[in-house]
Amino acid sequence: MLPFSSESGKTAEGIFVAPSGSDNQSGTIDAPYKSVQKAVDTASAGDTIYLRKGTYRENVKMNHQGEEHLPIIIRPFKDEDVQLKTESKEPFFSLKDTEYITIKKFTFYQEKEASVIVSSGETRSLQILDNRFRSSQGAKEKSGSAVRISSPNADSIHEDIVISGNTVERWKYSPAFSLVGNVNSFTISHNHFEKASGTSLDLQAVSGEVNGRVPSRGNVKNNTINSSGRSSEPGIAVQGAHNIVFSHNTIHGGSVGTLVRNTSFADTEDLSFKNNVWRDQTSAGTALIQGPAERPISRVSFSENVWKNAHGSRGSAQLRIQSSIRHLNVMNNEFKGNTFKGFYIDATEDISNYVTLKDNSFPSSSSAEWKWEGHKFRDLFTFQQYIEQEAPVPSSEDTD
Repeated sequence: MLPFSSESGKTAEGIFVAPSGSDNQSGTIDAPYKSVQKAVDTASAGDTIYLRKGTYRENVKMNHQGEEHLPIIIRPFKDEDVQLKTESKEPFFSLKDTEYITIKKFTFYQEKEASVIVSSGETRSLQILDNRFRSSQGAKEKSGSAVRISSPNADSIHEDIVISGNTVERWKYSPAFSLVGNVNSFTISHNHFEKASGTSLDLQAVSGEVNGRVPSRGNVKNNTINSSGRSSEPGIAVQGAHNIVFSHNTIHGGSVGTLVRNTSFADTEDLSFKNNVWRDQTSAGTALIQGPAERPISRVSFSENVWKNAHGSRGSAQLRIQSSIRHLNVMNNEFKGNTFKGFYIDATEDISNYVTLKDNSFPSSSSAEWKWEGHKFRDLFTFQQYIEQEAPVPSSEDTD
C-alpha cells in the first residue's frame, strides 16, 4: 500500500485521477479521484497530479500557486493515453492568478467554439509543454484558441510564460496560440502547426489607450508552421508588440507568412527576425503594414533569413513593405527560388530614410523584380545602386 492522507488525497507519488475513480475516494493510485477539478482543489505547491488513461470532459478552474522549485504539475501517468475534451463552450483549463503551473503531455480536443487552455489575470511561470491540440471538424467561425494568454487590465500581467514542444493540428479560424496585452518575458518554441487554416501565432495589443498594453520581451524560435493552401490568414501576426525576437522558424504556405503592423492604439517596435525560412506564400513571405500614418513601425531587423518561393502569382513578393519604417535593416539574407514573375522586395513610395539594405543574395536566373519607392528594377546592380545605403545611428530624437 502507498502512504497517503485520507484528508488531503496526497501520496508520496502524487495525486491520481481516473475515469473509474470517485471524488469520495482518497486520490491515491489505488483509490483515484474521478474529476480533475477535485485533484486540482486538493493540490498545493510541489504536487504532481497524474491522470490515468481515458477521456475527460471538464471545465477545470484553477487559481493555485506553486513555488519556484515546487511547481504544481498536471500530466498523464507514465505514457498513458489521456484525452481531454472541452465541455460545451468552456475551456478545459481556466487559469487565473496562478503561479508555477505546468500542464504537459496531454491530447486536447476542441469541441464547438471553446478555447482549450485560457489564462488570465496576474499569472507567472506558466508552462504548457509537449501537448497535442486537435480542432473539432465542427468548429465554426470565431471559435476559440488552443492556448489564449490574456492580461488586458493595466494592473495585471503575465510573466515568464513558456509554450514549447506542442503540436497543433488543423486549427481553424481563430489563432491557435494567442497572446494579448501585458504578456512579458515569454518563450514560444519548438511547436509544430500542421494544416492551419487560421493564424498559428497572434501577438496583439489590447484595444484602448494609445501605447497601452502589449506583449513584450519575447522569444519565438524553432517553430514550424505549415498553413493550409487555402488559408488567407498569416502564419504569424504581430499587431502591437515590443522587443520580440523571431529566430529559426519555418513558415510554409498560406497567403502571408508573417504580418507585422501597428494598430490605432499600439505601436509595434524593436522586432528582430534571424535565421527564419519563409516558403511558398502566394502573396508575401513577410508583409510590414502601416497603421496610423503619424506613428510608423520602428526598428525592424532582418538578418540571415531565407525566402524561397516556387509558387505564387504575378505581383506577389517575398518581402513586402507597405509602410514607412524608422530604422529598417535587411542584411545578409537569401532571396532564392523565385520562379514566378513577382517581386523579391516590394516597397511603397513612403519608406523611411533610415534604411540599411545590403549584402543580400539574389539568384541571377530569375524573372522576379525589385520595387522600391515607385521604381521597378529588373537588374540587381541598378537596384543596389539606387537603394543600398547605411542608416545613420539613431539619435534620441529618432527613437522618442
